[in-house]
Amino acid sequence: MAAKVFVSCGQATPEELATAAEVRIWLESQGFEVFVALETQSLSDINYGTIGHLRQADYFVFIDFPRERLTWPTKQLTDPPRYRGSLFTHQELAVAYVLGFPDAVFVKHRDVELRGIAQFQMANAAIFSGYDEVLPLVQNLVIQRAWRPEFSRNLVASRVRSRDTPIPYGPQRRNEFIFFAHIRNGRSDRAALNVVARLASIHDQNGQVLPLRDRTRLKWAGDTYQGSIFPEDEAVLDIFALDASAPLNVYLHSTFGQQPERPILNTNGEYTMTYQVAADGYVMQEFRVRLTLTGHPTTTTAVLIG
Repeated sequence: MAAKVFVSCGQATPEELATAAEVRIWLESQGFEVFVALETQSLSDINYGTIGHLRQADYFVFIDFPRERLTWPTKQLTDPPRYRGSLFTHQELAVAYVLGFPDAVFVKHRDVELRGIAQFQMANAAIFSGYDEVLPLVQNLVIQRAWRPEFSRNLVASRVRSRDTPIPYGPQRRNEFIFFAHIRNGRSDRAALNVVARLASIHDQNGQVLPLRDRTRLKWAGDTYQGSIFPEDEAVLDIFALDASAPLNVYLHSTFGQQPERPILNTNGEYTMTYQVAADGYVMQEFRVRLTLTGHPTTTTAVLIG
């Protein structure tokens, strides 16, 4: 899964649109997934589009184009003239400040007056005077900051694996082949605390949602249902277990605790299992696993999707 870049810049003129497109195309050529926010006055677009993409983004690019000339109160504020930046992009800048992006890229037009939060976030912004200077500045800063397409500032599932041999588990000491997901914290500056996970849904191979009575917290390695993941480290999550003596029966290691325990699946086929991971100060993430249940431990497989 490629790192997501949120590009915040004005798009009020053909030149600004072309510059935004150049930046997006170059970033995508480097292996990044890119979102360029459109200027909009729709509250629903801001809440569910712009802010949602900002929360999911891993990197942030801010390009400050000039807007209206500043005056105070009836005369020119400065000589040479100064201009304010785009209101829309500065709103995105404020949200990005709250979310905290490592190694963000800031570039601004030489005539834009820094006001409000921009005075602090953009004190060392790269300066341009012409549209043709923006892309080279962004390229140099991205390279200097060592941006990586595989980076994520969120908690992500990096791989799925299973035990080669069954082990006894639970009050009944049932022999199980346990399947794990490795959940990685890609941030270098922040530990993930109070990390919890659950199975949110199961779809069959026809896309139908299957009944799921257990959406409680799943177990992490070390017999805990709420863990911590240090910066640039990972933890191991029990995503499901296969009964060694009845290998069509799939169980969860969860806090559900209802007895007698019943399997969540017991019919061969292909299933898509969607999991959710959340932690203090982190955006909740989902990952999906494709389970091919065959009735035999050596041919039953589980792989990450996407």
